[in-house]
Amino acid sequence: MKKISLLVIYLLFFGQGFCQTFSSFLINIDGAPESSIDFTPYQTRDLDIFVQLVKPINTDVETLWVDFQIVNSAGTVLRSDHLFSVPNNLWTFHNGDSEKVEISTSKIFTMSYGSDVSARLALHTGDYTEPLDVSEEIAFVLVIPPVADAGPNATIYCPESVEIGGSPTAYDGTAPYQYLWEPSTGLSSSTIANPIASPTSTLTYTLTVTDAKGLTSVDYVTVYVTPEVAPAIGGYTYMYKPCPGKISKKSFYLSAVPDRASNLTWTTSFGTITKYYYTDGLKTGVEITINSSNLPEVRKYSPLGNNEDFTITAPANFVIGCTATYPCGTTKGTKTIELRDPVCKIIPPSPDLIKPGSVEVKEKDKLQPIQNNLEANVFPNPVSSELNLSVVSGEKSSCSIKLVNQQSSEELVLDNREIERGNTNLIYNVAGLKRGIYVLVININGTINRKKIILI
Repeated sequence: MKKISLLVIYLLFFGQGFCQTFSSFLINIDGAPESSIDFTPYQTRDLDIFVQLVKPINTDVETLWVDFQIVNSAGTVLRSDHLFSVPNNLWTFHNGDSEKVEISTSKIFTMSYGSDVSARLALHTGDYTEPLDVSEEIAFVLVIPPVADAGPNATIYCPESVEIGGSPTAYDGTAPYQYLWEPSTGLSSSTIANPIASPTSTLTYTLTVTDAKGLTSVDYVTVYVTPEVAPAIGGYTYMYKPCPGKISKKSFYLSAVPDRASNLTWTTSFGTITKYYYTDGLKTGVEITINSSNLPEVRKYSPLGNNEDFTITAPANFVIGCTATYPCGTTKGTKTIELRDPVCKIIPPSPDLIKPGSVEVKEKDKLQPIQNNLEANVFPNPVSSELNLSVVSGEKSSCSIKLVNQQSSEELVLDNREIERGNTNLIYNVAGLKRGIYVLVININGTINRKKIILI
């Protein structure tokens, strides 16, 4: 609290009478006299008060009271606080023909009034009726401080801009206003009401408004800069390693399309990038290869027959990276691809592929002489569910029958059996096999016959 000095001089004479003869009532702020003081609402100040009373020598007086009074513009006393009393025994000799009293005290004053008021000192006798005298008044002027408005918080992308500050940025108080924005980073000006803010990262600005009376107000605004998003890489999280001697033709495809990126750069810690896919000029997708072959997804199985699983040693896991370039920087997304051990399926002969009772050896074939050759007929072709095979052999023979997929070179063993001399009819259920073009390979005692089969 700033201290204010008040000096009051009361001159007392004419025996028991008193007149308004004190000469001055001074309020000093930092040593400078003032006739009025600006106060903001509920502002508190510490007042230093010095009172000097002078009377003719040997003049008897009653005990005196000095009060601190607050009065309004009409002179009505709003408040009166007793400061101190002056008994007879405090008077001291002064200038040969007078006596005086000097007293210093202090008063804490809070501006709790909604309008201008004045302060004064009042001198009373013991009966405490009308004051004997009052000092000159000093005005306490109520001033309203300014209000700073830094405006609402804002969200931008880098390098976008936004205007900050209110509408208006300052009001109340006493114009003109001075503005100070801190820090000045990214601002078009730090001393105007509504600067343009272009920060590259989230930043809180502090606004200080100072009015013409030197009163200040502070407010804050935050400009949130949306962080650049790391590319979200879509695609497989794992792939199977190749089975021995097998290479799948399935592409390994990854994609990422981050908003606002000006460029995408792909990297891989294993293998090579063999193909880029583009969206609006950006490399939004890639195809990765290992050992000059597309990463395989091995899914070799048949719903028919028994399966035998085995694994092999193949390359370890690897990381795909995609770096997006933005106007204010770069971010990188990564994805770890797990190379799992393959489940390679070997399908052995299975009697379940053959319908019970489908093998037929005609009695007439047993009686007729047959040359030692191989004949095989397949029907229907194309086939959707049941494949009929007619085999003619000149002697009892071992017979091996398998299907080979022309697209993937996958082999499916249909049968291994002994067939009798003559004509043998076989029926196989192929409804569960993958559709496509196959070659039916028939091997009887080393003699091979091939038939093209279409599964629909």
